[in-house]
Amino acid sequence: MSIFQTISGFISAAMLVASWFFLFVGAVAVIRLPNMYSRMLTSSVVDTVTMLLILGGLLFYPEILASNFKIAILIIFLLITTPMTSHLIARSARKCNLPLDGGCRR
Repeated sequence: MSIFQTISGFISAAMLVASWFFLFVGAVAVIRLPNMYSRMLTSSVVDTVTMLLILGGLLFYPEILASNFKIAILIIFLLITTPMTSHLIARSARKCNLPLDGGCRR
């Protein structure tokens, strides 16, 4: 095993562990936040960061260097679509007069 494979393996493992950390902190934040809009913002940011860390970890994984182009295309696609979908969901919630104060209608 070369030094390059060892270093890229450590980088890959560190990125995958960091993705679990962001996923756990984001899940706690989504539960604790008061209204739908702040929960949606947190979940979209956590989703984007976690996916980027997971795919970045796969990008550095030594055994799958042949599919780096596909992973890079997937990263670009997720960077474009994930914020756009959360914006569209928030916009439709606002158009349906979902209250900002966190209260729910019954």
